Amino acid sequence: MDSGSFLVSINNLLWFARSEFFGMGVALALVLWAVVSSVKMINASGRAKTDTKLALDSIRDVDNSSQFTNYFAEIDEKLLENSRFQTTWIEFKKTLIPPLEHIAEPEYKAYRATKRPHDYFDSAHVLRDIRPFIFESENLIGIGLFFTFLGLIAALIHAGLNLTAANSDGVQRVIQELLSTAGAKFFASLGGVAGALIQAIAKRAFSDSAEAELEGFLSKLESLLPFASLEKIASEQYSHAIRQTARLEEMGSEITMAIGARIESAIKSVGTSNEGALRSLPTLLGPAMKAALGDTETGIKKLDGSLKKSSDEMPALLKVALSGAL
Repeated sequence: MDSGSFLVSINNLLWFARSEFFGMGVALALVLWAVVSSVKMINASGRAKTDTKLALDSIRDVDNSSQFTNYFAEIDEKLLENSRFQTTWIEFKKTLIPPLEHIAEPEYKAYRATKRPHDYFDSAHVLRDIRPFIFESENLIGIGLFFTFLGLIAALIHAGLNLTAANSDGVQRVIQELLSTAGAKFFASLGGVAGALIQAIAKRAFSDSAEAELEGFLSKLESLLPFASLEKIASEQYSHAIRQTARLEEMGSEITMAIGARIESAIKSVGTSNEGALRSLPTLLGPAMKAALGDTETGIKKLDGSLKKSSDEMPALLKVALSGAL
């Protein structure tokens, strides 16, 4: 097959692209595609805002971390029922430090977060369905350019074949047809750019409105969960152990003073001149010592148990925090 036959075959194959209405048809199709894609994003944005509003409603009436802890079971149930937030909430929940009932300090009585909600509830994941239909905006521009050059190629090949066969009188007519046809092909590129702009503006507008709803939920959730970093957890546990140690030393001093007071009271009650009473002093001191030591022993056991429980829980807390960080 020679070059002339090949060009004739291409000319016959691209007959549809030679039409003056080809570029306008492609442009109209690309704009309509962008409109359909925008409608899809409107619906997706509406669903996303509805789901986010339901998530926000689950914590809207909660004012502080204590209330969040009290209503945690109800909040957890509502978020698990929300299909958009379910998976992310399950992952985020694993990073929460539950209340420590055996520690008296109020900050340990509420849930605390080792990771910030914004790190888990990412808009790219939560709002992932707000996206164009099949083609992104840059794809529409590329499609418009493709059909523009396809039409130009068809017009040039057709004009070249006609120029070869035409006489001198028909050359001007062929050139005029080429220019008018080639100019019409640029409508395809214009349609691609217009469609891309429509789609990009729609995506940005609807994504922004949904992200604003999501930001409201995340800000509210973060205000209810005090943040506890790994360093803060270790520092708090160390400070708690120091306070418990100081309390233990204080109790030791109280024990000594209580025993001394009991002995002094027993001695005064019998008098130093009474030999029989002096002999019975150990018997009198026995119950007093036993009572004093019994009370203090109970206190020491409670304090020791609290220290042991606190030290045992420290690795578990750090493990929870590390698992969230990883």
